[in-house]
Amino acid sequence: MKVDYFIIVRVMQLTNSYIVSKAFGTFLVASIMTGLAKQLRVVADSVIVSNFVDPNALSAINLYYPLETLFVAIVAAVIWGSTIHAAVEVGRQDYRKVSEYFSSALLITLPVMAVLVILSYLFFPQIVNLLVDESEPLLCSLTGDYAFVMLLNFVPFTFIYLLQCFVSIDGRPGLVTASIVVSLVLNVLLDLLLTIVIPMGMSGAAWATVISNLIGLTVLLPHLLKGKSSFKFVIPKKPIAMVLGALKQGVPLCLIDILLAFMVFVLNQMVLDYKGPSGAYLLAIMMQLIFFGGHLLEGVADLNNSIGGVLLGERDYSGFRTLIHCSCTVVLIFGIALTGLTILWPEGVIRLFGDSDGGSVAGYASDLRVIGLFIIPYLMFIYNTDVHILVKKELLSSVFLVLQFLLMISVPWIFVKFAGDYFWWSFPSVTAFLLLLQLTVAFILHFKTRTISQVGLLPIVPDAVGANFSIKYTEESIVENLEKIKMFLGICELKPVEQNRILLCCEELAYNVFHYSADKSSKHFFDIRVTDLESSIEVRVKDAGKPFDPISYAEKNANESLENGGGVHLGLKLVYDLCSHKSYKYMFGLNVTVLQFDVRQPN
Repeated sequence: MKVDYFIIVRVMQLTNSYIVSKAFGTFLVASIMTGLAKQLRVVADSVIVSNFVDPNALSAINLYYPLETLFVAIVAAVIWGSTIHAAVEVGRQDYRKVSEYFSSALLITLPVMAVLVILSYLFFPQIVNLLVDESEPLLCSLTGDYAFVMLLNFVPFTFIYLLQCFVSIDGRPGLVTASIVVSLVLNVLLDLLLTIVIPMGMSGAAWATVISNLIGLTVLLPHLLKGKSSFKFVIPKKPIAMVLGALKQGVPLCLIDILLAFMVFVLNQMVLDYKGPSGAYLLAIMMQLIFFGGHLLEGVADLNNSIGGVLLGERDYSGFRTLIHCSCTVVLIFGIALTGLTILWPEGVIRLFGDSDGGSVAGYASDLRVIGLFIIPYLMFIYNTDVHILVKKELLSSVFLVLQFLLMISVPWIFVKFAGDYFWWSFPSVTAFLLLLQLTVAFILHFKTRTISQVGLLPIVPDAVGANFSIKYTEESIVENLEKIKMFLGICELKPVEQNRILLCCEELAYNVFHYSADKSSKHFFDIRVTDLESSIEVRVKDAGKPFDPISYAEKNANESLENGGGVHLGLKLVYDLCSHKSYKYMFGLNVTVLQFDVRQPN
């Protein structure tokens, strides 16, 4: 039956991207601020130490980077996978499972990171010698000083990062941004204090990061400890199964960072051997550009995982596709801007990282322009990989990530051996080839399976039939869409009494939003989505007004008489009485009210 009437539903529904775009915009501002704050914290360390400690300090931080990336990626495999699964459960309103994913990730990642840190201190000299060649004593000293303190940061960082991810899917990305901005400001101030006023060198910059992260944590903790979150610490029923399920999607995501860490490590050694310290300096700038773009991609991935996961849990595939198209546009615009800056003003980029010698700047500028050409294909390749993981094409993503690693190592080596003067051209050549190959494979998969889109492999046909109704803030639009909802309910094979009960609740909630929302405008909409599940009908109402919980309001005013506008109380009380399964949450700048009506016996 559902397959038969899917086309009818698609014709009857009136959809508009306003609500998804509103949530996207709310999260985007927070994610961009978060990404910028993360990168500025790295840049602050890099710029301050390169200008006030030693120009080689920038290379030292770059040499330390593979160690940090490897450690973070190991626990991020669990954290990211748990976040994706938990976001889907938020969409399904199963907050017990959200808490279990949070708790399982916490119980696994903290002990694992503690063991890694202890082992690192036991074998610290060997690790430093692995990162930096002993023939470069200055770089060994600078890298060792920085890494020794930064190891202390990993255990608290694991908890902070897990909390950030779950606060984001809880609809509070702005709180994450506030935490990171607080850390950023403190990090810059402490960098200046501990490297200039108190000349502690590289150790001072590392201590600044550790202390600022711990203080930033205090911004997030109240959301968890005061019971404001949809998740809490519980004893998971099947923690191992949940972690293994999380790893299925988390491993390909962390594979990006693990392979990047090894890639940077190998490239560092290759460039030091064949291009010397000047080549290592230019590679360090290139890595900073990658990290800058990487933080934006991380913010966009958080956005896609959080909002996209919820939309997938709601079975709103059209909204999910709208979200992915919006985020792709943002990544492309950012890539164009960063490429333009690198090509048009390479001198300014080079001076930013501490080299003010006119002759050196002029020599680096032409090579940096070439490097700039790799930014757009690299960002789009990684973005597509993230999306493919989100839609459960993990094997495809893993294959491309391994291929990227192999080509990013082998092709520059070939250029070094046989075309040394064109070495920097190897990077844009590889990324352009990878992106083209990725798009070709995606098109072939789409051609074989018409239920997925051409580039992102996004699902086109949902697993449960539902209809979206985007309603203008006019009575005419409400009446028109209520008629469409009535038509939809009429083909769901429900008893007339059930149809009337559901329609009446939709009508009351629609008029409540219409009368009291602060988001009214001729270009604004609120959404009602009705989904026909196996044994129930789900009604989900979203509007971008001020936070207002109609469920709690109806409960508190259930016995209030029709005085002083009590008609509104009566309407919400009616909804409260007619539906036994109901919930409300304010997330991503939206009021989300969910009603579920048991209309059939489960098979």
